Amino acid sequence: MTKPKISKLILNSENFESFTIPVKAIDELQIDGITSNVTVDQDGQLQRSHACHYLVLQARLDYLHRLPTDGFNGEGKRLMLDERLATMPDLVDVDLVDTKGRVTTISLPWRDGDSWDINAAIKTETKDDLLLMTVE
Repeated sequence: MTKPKISKLILNSENFESFTIPVKAIDELQIDGITSNVTVDQDGQLQRSHACHYLVLQARLDYLHRLPTDGFNGEGKRLMLDERLATMPDLVDVDLVDTKGRVTTISLPWRDGDSWDINAAIKTETKDDLLLMTVE
């Protein structure tokens, strides 16, 4: 039996904006301290959820800078994904999509920032040709 491979990574923000990162743009992805919860709702539906304590993502700037977002800077210029992640860190979870189409959603740690919609647990920096994002 072969293990499934990731086909894409989807970053989800608190305002329901989603950003799809192709595998070829990812240099490193590490998700640690994953916990799982199982609940049953009033209708008897089984719900599974996952959360992590730590995430590291290194992605190539040349790919991220090709992906437009719904965000704008102070001058009204549309932000590309690398700029959006650096200036508006509001991610709440990530979706790992495997080559069979199965999605695993993992919630990220959240700490309130200077405003209610900024996740202070996210730190980004650029180094060489990479965007380095850590969440802890």
